[in-house]
Amino acid sequence: MSLRPSELAKLRRSSFKASVSAADGLRQRVSVMDSIREASRCSALRKKRSFEAVALAQSHPLALEKTVVGRGLILR
Repeated sequence: MSLRPSELAKLRRSSFKASVSAADGLRQRVSVMDSIREASRCSALRKKRSFEAVALAQSHPLALEKTVVGRGLILR
């Protein structure tokens, strides 16, 4: 007994690997881009704050101690 053409097509379609829908792909790409932007923003802020701490230490050492203790930072 042979399969009908519609059954054969259904069987052939079911053997393919499942793909990602357009909406799911877009959602995933947006999520990845958001995490990249957040990471770069955090690293830029970290860099800016470290430069500020160095400039503050050079200008006034006691102010740095108060800032470090207040923010919970540890500089060695």
